[in-house]
Amino acid sequence: MMLLEFPFKSTKTYEEQFPVAYRQWRADSYCNVLHGYALSIHLEFGADSLDARNWIVDFGSLKPLKDQLCDWFDHTTLVAQDDPQREYLIGLRALKLAKITEVERTGCEGIADFLFEHLNGADGWLKDHGYWPRVACTKVEVRETKSNMAMRCLTTADAYRLGYFKSPPPADPVGMWMAAAGVRQVSEQGQRRSGSGCPSRKGVTWNSTKKPTRTTRTTRSLFPAIDNPWSHPEGLTTARLTRIPTARSGSTSAGTAPGS
Repeated sequence: MMLLEFPFKSTKTYEEQFPVAYRQWRADSYCNVLHGYALSIHLEFGADSLDARNWIVDFGSLKPLKDQLCDWFDHTTLVAQDDPQREYLIGLRALKLAKITEVERTGCEGIADFLFEHLNGADGWLKDHGYWPRVACTKVEVRETKSNMAMRCLTTADAYRLGYFKSPPPADPVGMWMAAAGVRQVSEQGQRRSGSGCPSRKGVTWNSTKKPTRTTRTTRSLFPAIDNPWSHPEGLTTARLTRIPTARSGSTSAGTAPGS
């Protein structure tokens, strides 16, 4: 799976602004009891062009988003929909003992995935505020502590599913882009022509006349930005592919998106 990168990026960070409490009821550790974090949320936006003000997004326009985040995650107890004690925990709201937000699953992975879906796509926050399809939210990071964080990143498959591209990406987008750019790829050991009896050399292939031909080598992580060969609207046109990174640092607890 490949990520998309863009020539223009901007970020918005809300550091330790969302105090929540929840439990991972499936955990075999103290995480299965109610415990709390002051969550930090980091958003990254990408675009291949700027607006008339030379901005990717107007940071002032993010205030309604901040208000929504506070409604969901400020001094809130998150309750998983499949928690065996769900009814008891939700009952704390009726007793005015807790502000409750019911989620599909608890965990910063789930919150990151939910916010990613909330921001992107034809029905997302970016479209409601006039940014789609020029702008995509390329990454959402949710941090429990300084050492524990999970992220959700935009992939080529996401770009198609969310409506940024009109047609699905090819099964091997890197190979297709290389072909469009006239680039051939060889192995580290080079190639040996069958029956030639000649030793192969690194970066050298053999043509039909048995003369060595130097070829261009490349790797996915260094692949340059070129126009997307599959059809797209006026939005994401010069994104380039990179290897997908490790999605979590620190803690390894799992979770999925909270519902709105």
